[in-house]
Amino acid sequence: MRDEALFGLWLRRRRKSLGLTRSDLADRAGCSTATVRKIEAEERRPSLELGAKFAEILDIPSDERRAVARTRRGGRLTQKVWR
Repeated sequence: MRDEALFGLWLRRRRKSLGLTRSDLADRAGCSTATVRKIEAEERRPSLELGAKFAEILDIPSDERRAVARTRRGGRLTQKVWR
């Protein structure tokens, strides 16, 4: 993969890097496990509110949250936010 990724793939990798299951993330974000699965599979996009919750739960620094918010609707995330 190049140095950028789709939001769903990024979400899955970030979640796993923190040792969270889909169920863990869903419970903390107040959504269903099916919603997390669909977002990770690029079948659904998170709302602005859900995207913000994911960024908080996944400990994304505040200066990188705008990049996450912009790409949650179908863009790609750069490697800076990948970690």
